[in-house]
Amino acid sequence: GRLLLPAGTTVKLGSNKTVLVRHGILDAEGTALDPVWFTSLKDDSVFGDTNGDAAASTPARGDWGYIQLNDGNVATTPVSGTLSYTHFRYGGSMSPGYGNVLLYQNQVQMVFNHCVFEESQSSGMRVWGYASAPETFAATIHDSEFRNNQTYGLFAHTWAHLKVERSLFKDNADWSIAGIALDRLVYLKENTFQNSTGSAAKLGIYVQQGGAWTPGSWPSDVPIVMADGGDISVAGQIVISEGTVIKFLQNQTLLVRSGQLDALGTAAHPVIFTSIKDDTAFGDTNGDGSTSTPSPGDWGMVQFNDNNVAETAVRGTFRHAVFRYGGVVGGNYGQALVYQNQTQVVFDNCLFERSSSSGRRVWGSASGVTPVAAQVLSSTFRGNATYGIHVNTWGNLDVRDSAFIDNGDYSIFGVVTERLVQIRGTQHRRTDGTKRKLAIVVNDGWGFSSGAWPTEVPIVFLGSTYFEGVDQTLTVPAGAVIKLGLDQSWIVRAGTLNISGTAEAPVYFTSLQDDSVFGDTNGDAAASTPQPGDYQYIQLNDNNVATTPVSGRVDFAVFRYGGDVSPGYGNVFTYQNQVSMEFRNSIFEHSAGDGLVIWGYADNVPRNATVEQCVFRNNHRYGLYLRASGHAAVTNSTFVDNGSYDLWGLRPRWLEEVSGNTFERTDGTRRFNAIGLEADTLHADL
Repeated sequence: GRLLLPAGTTVKLGSNKTVLVRHGILDAEGTALDPVWFTSLKDDSVFGDTNGDAAASTPARGDWGYIQLNDGNVATTPVSGTLSYTHFRYGGSMSPGYGNVLLYQNQVQMVFNHCVFEESQSSGMRVWGYASAPETFAATIHDSEFRNNQTYGLFAHTWAHLKVERSLFKDNADWSIAGIALDRLVYLKENTFQNSTGSAAKLGIYVQQGGAWTPGSWPSDVPIVMADGGDISVAGQIVISEGTVIKFLQNQTLLVRSGQLDALGTAAHPVIFTSIKDDTAFGDTNGDGSTSTPSPGDWGMVQFNDNNVAETAVRGTFRHAVFRYGGVVGGNYGQALVYQNQTQVVFDNCLFERSSSSGRRVWGSASGVTPVAAQVLSSTFRGNATYGIHVNTWGNLDVRDSAFIDNGDYSIFGVVTERLVQIRGTQHRRTDGTKRKLAIVVNDGWGFSSGAWPTEVPIVFLGSTYFEGVDQTLTVPAGAVIKLGLDQSWIVRAGTLNISGTAEAPVYFTSLQDDSVFGDTNGDAAASTPQPGDYQYIQLNDNNVATTPVSGRVDFAVFRYGGDVSPGYGNVFTYQNQVSMEFRNSIFEHSAGDGLVIWGYADNVPRNATVEQCVFRNNHRYGLYLRASGHAAVTNSTFVDNGSYDLWGLRPRWLEEVSGNTFERTDGTRRFNAIGLEADTLHADL
């Protein structure tokens, strides 16, 4: 049946009294001038002194219980109706804080138009559901007010499904809306949140649950507070609109398991992911004044995809988004973690700052993935405790026109060599003027993408790296600086390598401890100085894959402080007979072994190397070593102050290919200024 409360109806309730609507239809047809009232028996402002005690009693919060719509014991029976211009006040006495009005279970479909929920001893209204994906709204609330309640304005409990539009939340003692699930946020629109004092205390939507998703847009008119982590699974698209602020409690994380999550801010109104203690975004949301201040590590991260469901697709575009004060989760995951190979997220004009670990981490698991897991455009990584970007296990990323400023460790760490060609146009600086840790760190690399490496910052090799680009060309452009860590090497297994320096902008391969190029990259000030043998060598071709060709040209390059003492590898050595390299206008110096080693294994093969107008100086042993039938032409080059013979191992049959060279020592002697010949048979045509 249907119960109708006409305009002007007043219901007064005594101590702890409750109205329970078990099933049926309840309608209230109040008007702006003549509303329907549910209030305390002590409330003399409506229909006078009903309890007859004159002024002996005054109404207060908790004078009565609540209006309950549906009953948990008979949850299968429907309750519906429309309450217009209805006021609920001075209730909420019953534990555990059901509010002035309680909507119970999923068979409720109530509409509240122009209603007021105020002066409750608990929340203004509580909506209680038990199904994670109900098809209808338990409560649809339009143009209503939740004010001066002792706890929350509106409490959504256990998957409560509700819609709130154009309503006012004012002067509630706790959160404006609490307990809501992430997927319900899309139905909160055009609401107003304020306190009479002007404070922002507890003006927020307090999120405690998340899961299966309904496409839509998040509200931007009040902070969204992540209280119990967020877990998003969506078949469609969720949009976080411009100006939205998401604040996280300690250690909390937002996990996007599937679907598409977009945060579409603007330069004037960015989307902000920050700490609950950050009063610069939407004010003092936690209501503690200046007692707390935000710090790196206040919250966890926004994670895209999950290792346990790595085959699920996650997409997203974050434009003009700010991530700050996160990164607390163990493992240096950063404030934004892009996980596995089914993820494709674009970060455009974003800011990652003040993380307790890295600004962002990209994690992949397959070496040959084609899609870019994370594309970073015109973004800034600033003041993070460790790296600007941390790349792990084949993370595939594209970074363009972005800035790395004042991070505690390297700008970009862990990239694999084939991803370097997708880092370009970046800026790296420190406000103190030093160059400490301004670098891109490579610690892995196998298969290669053709392209050119960046030149705006040093590339540091801290792990075994390879270029295995069969039928591909790698270009190291003018001005590039490659610094190698202790005992590290770089092997070009196959493909074409062009090192294209110029006289004004040579390419450097040097020690990580060499501060004379691009400054103090390892960040130890003057504690270390470069020494011969700091790194091993640059190797062209590999004995294990000697049948694959390596070719290319090296122009205006400087190789120094490398060289493996035993078995005598140089700063650079070419290996086997499939190598065909040209070295021109380059310097090989300060090697712990030889400056350059040309190593062959067969006679009567094409020339392994052409060396022209190069300088070999201050190497511990030979300037240039032609080893085991190494076949090279050496012309117009200079040999200075090498520790043993300047040019060693030449076979007499190739003497016509050595000409126009200069041999000298700065001490004025001629010690070791000589060409060392290995045993050979002279040919008649020499």
